[in-house]
Amino acid sequence: MDNLFVIMTERDGCTYEDLKAFNSLKIKNKVVFTYKPYPELESAYYIPGFEEEGSVGYCWKFKNRVTGRKIYDIFPYVDWFNGKRIK
Repeated sequence: MDNLFVIMTERDGCTYEDLKAFNSLKIKNKVVFTYKPYPELESAYYIPGFEEEGSVGYCWKFKNRVTGRKIYDIFPYVDWFNGKRIK
């Protein structure tokens, strides 16, 4: 279980109760991408730009087509995979 990395996204009917339940899972490496900050949830990672939508938009939309960067590329995946604490 220490080598398992779990990603969730706040969308498709995800409630605050779902976020709390995910946060309480006994999984070391977990993150949930959220449309607004939840400082009380250790696993929450805020993805700016979706506040008016009420959920996080599509993962693979381009932020910049010239560089090929996607919206979710702001998350430091390599650091996370290498065990660094992300906040």
